[in-house]
Amino acid sequence: MEGPAEVSETDISSVEAAFAGFSTDYPEALVRIASLRAEKQQYLLFGWAEFYPFDMTAPSGWKAGKKPWTVPGLPGWTLGFSTERVSSSDALRWYVKAASGGVNIALTAPKPVLAKAPALAREPNWGRFSTAVDAPFAMRWHDGPRIHRLVPMERPAGPIWKLRANVEARAWLQDNLGFDPFTREEWLCGLALLATDPVCASCRVFPSSRTNAGETLSLHLVPRRTCARTADLTSLTVHVVERRSEAWTSIASIPVTKDGFATYQSPQLTDRVGWAVVCKERGLLRIHEPNSWVGQINIGMAVNSGTKQVEVPSGGRRKPPQTYETPILSPVQTSVVGGPVDDRARKRLRRLLIQRRVREQREEAAQRLFGLLPSSNSSAPSQIETARKEAQDYIVDLVRRARRRLIFVDPFFGPREVRLFALQNPHDDVTPRILTGLLGLRTLSFGVQGFQVQQGLQLIADLKGLETQLGRRTPVVRIMPGQDQSIIHDRYLVIDDEVWHCGPSFNELGERLGLIIKVPNPMQIRLMIARVWLASQPLSQGSPPSAEEDA
Repeated sequence: MEGPAEVSETDISSVEAAFAGFSTDYPEALVRIASLRAEKQQYLLFGWAEFYPFDMTAPSGWKAGKKPWTVPGLPGWTLGFSTERVSSSDALRWYVKAASGGVNIALTAPKPVLAKAPALAREPNWGRFSTAVDAPFAMRWHDGPRIHRLVPMERPAGPIWKLRANVEARAWLQDNLGFDPFTREEWLCGLALLATDPVCASCRVFPSSRTNAGETLSLHLVPRRTCARTADLTSLTVHVVERRSEAWTSIASIPVTKDGFATYQSPQLTDRVGWAVVCKERGLLRIHEPNSWVGQINIGMAVNSGTKQVEVPSGGRRKPPQTYETPILSPVQTSVVGGPVDDRARKRLRRLLIQRRVREQREEAAQRLFGLLPSSNSSAPSQIETARKEAQDYIVDLVRRARRRLIFVDPFFGPREVRLFALQNPHDDVTPRILTGLLGLRTLSFGVQGFQVQQGLQLIADLKGLETQLGRRTPVVRIMPGQDQSIIHDRYLVIDDEVWHCGPSFNELGERLGLIIKVPNPMQIRLMIARVWLASQPLSQGSPPSAEEDA
């Protein structure tokens, strides 16, 4: 491994200057590092430096076992997780050096042990922090800590990607690291600096009195303190903001007194209130986005008054009868705690805004209903043709969006659908792929001269002709396993990373009522399709095999 770029003392000093007063606020730190050793190389999985304020003592370091943990199924691979207590100055210097590629995973060892890591870029700049970060390694007592991160600018190395498929290794990381970095890719192979609020041990904003004419908000800040030192709350300002009916209404800046108490008088009952604590020396320390107060709670209770037994009849030799019991719940009591605020205009406006959002969500839903609802003229040929054309146009519009991946899955996808849909994509880099079924390919269709031919034979001949015109853009067709009962029952359309589930077959879109909808978890479906694709057979150069030949 090529050695990391040397970090000069001048560079370190400039960064320490950006973090001026850091050692005073945080005398100690705990550095936590998870690493992988594979192929005679150490790799960084994730690490962070956790800085403890002056009123707390950092715990002693520890390791996850006396020896590195052996990864099952990967001989010679081990995982390690260590925590080391160091001074905040040493932790900061370690962090700065890591930004230049020198990730030392053994801070207190006689010699450094460097782990391979991708190029890291700081976010935000030195000396600044982000608050309210969704950090899976932050704990409740951190109370929304300040976070600085070194972001990996490259894809993880090959061994790390290979580790991703190891269930036992990911469970070990979850137990020791506190989270699975493979489910939080934004932290994988990166580093972070975590620092709690160094001035306030706690901060509360709450309504202390309320009338129909207005509301008083009280602020209570508790300083960090030891027998020798108490944090100076007068360096802080609390900014209180209010949102009403999806609009910003007010912002008030309230200086904090030495005792930590302050109030804000609102001229009316507040709606959604948020606040930020800002230090004139350290910048933003805490922020809470606007939220509503809990004014009323409805509580309902029910008791189990018995059970009922349900018998399911047999469905054949492979589907034996079943019996199960289901409980019967009866409502007993409901109660209401608190009362609604008498603010008629706000409540009415909120209800209208909710109705608008619901309507917009319905209109923007990634779904489309095909076909005609029952009516006096729903069977008219012109109406049926219009419904069919609308359904086809919708599918064609989806197909034309594909830039990298276009896959049709339909047990009855035939030569007509290849021409009607699969050839509609205009991008030269997209090769349509089709998973169809054996039963559909055996059905008969009218050929060019009007004679009935097997759909499979017609499709083979058509693809040969298309290959001379389209080259690599010629659709690739494979037959799903399962003989006359294709292993995949449903119909899918894969557009790049999206997956659409289609109720009707593509050969009857618009003829009957049916729905197409975008799948919320496409990766699961794409993996299933990929496995079936590998298990399927290419479209034969002759006639589709019979059931006996396929067996």
